Parts: sequence; structure tokens; C-alpha cells
Amino acid sequence: SGSYRVVLGEHNLSQNEGTEQVISVSKIVIHANWNPNNVAAGFDVAVLHLSSSATFNSYVKLAALPSDGAVLSNNYACVVTGWGRTSTNGSLPSILQQAPLPVVAHSTCSSSSYWGSTIKTTMVCAGGDGITAGCN
Repeated sequence: SGSYRVVLGEHNLSQNEGTEQVISVSKIVIHANWNPNNVAAGFDVAVLHLSSSATFNSYVKLAALPSDGAVLSNNYACVVTGWGRTSTNGSLPSILQQAPLPVVAHSTCSSSSYWGSTIKTTMVCAGGDGITAGCN
């Protein structure tokens, strides 16, 4: 894992804004139940141990995650962020993008007209308005 690093406080990929903190990853812990041959089983999460502490400030903060076992309610406010494409075959943005993506109730998301049994209570199902999505 010594070849990985994280960049905290990044906003514009095309320029150094002075807000970035570059820290090497000392250890990667993949969830014990993760199975790359069965992605639908979930547990697609890993914890990155950093070689030094991050400095929290107005650019670097802890992510707000649900508590263990929590199932988020319908329309719970979530936000998706990233530098991915904002349209099919579109260019990749330099500026960090964000969009509100409200949670879809587990009962709806796991119904046969949505994702069915693929959706587990350990997953967060969000979006579905046909306009805003987390991947393109």
C-alpha cells in the first residue's frame, strides 16, 4: 500500500490551490466479507490507514456516515461528489462536482420493479429521479 496516497482538500485537479494535503497510505483494510466475484453481496468498502494525521480545517472534514445497522429513511438528504463525467462520453471536469441525491427507501429500492434482492439493508440506495445520478 506504500504506492498509494490520498489528496485531502482537493477541489480543482488542474491547479494547486494550497488547500491540499498529500498523505501516503500505510495500510489498506478490505472488509472481511468482500467478495470481488460477487459484488452484489455488498461489503464493498475498505479503510485506508494514513501514514500521518490529517489536519482538519474548512477544506478537510470527516465524512458524515450512518451508524452501524442504520437504514436511512426515504428522501434522507445525501450528496454525491466526484470528478466523474457529468454526461455520457462527456469530458472529465477539473472542479469537484456535487449533487443532492435523496435516499430511496429500502422497501422501494429492493422491490422487483427496482433492484430486487440485489439491494441489502447495508447499502444506501439513492437518486432515481432520472436526472441526477452518481455515475455516468
